[in-house]
Amino acid sequence: MKLTKEKNRIICQIELVDDMALYDLLFKIYVLDYDYEKFAEYRGCSTKTVDKYHKKALLKFEEMFGNEYLS
Repeated sequence: MKLTKEKNRIICQIELVDDMALYDLLFKIYVLDYDYEKFAEYRGCSTKTVDKYHKKALLKFEEMFGNEYLS
């Protein structure tokens, strides 16, 4: 039950990311369990590009919600 609440909270936070490309990446990787290869195929790009945007997406997420996870 607690895990479901935590997952739902994280999904709600991902939905608040205003950059749709970063939102799409975070949602597909962390909610729909895409790996880099599957996401790269979906977007028509390389896994290196996915890695670059994944880092950018994590920085954005940390900027928005990092304090909640550092306590």
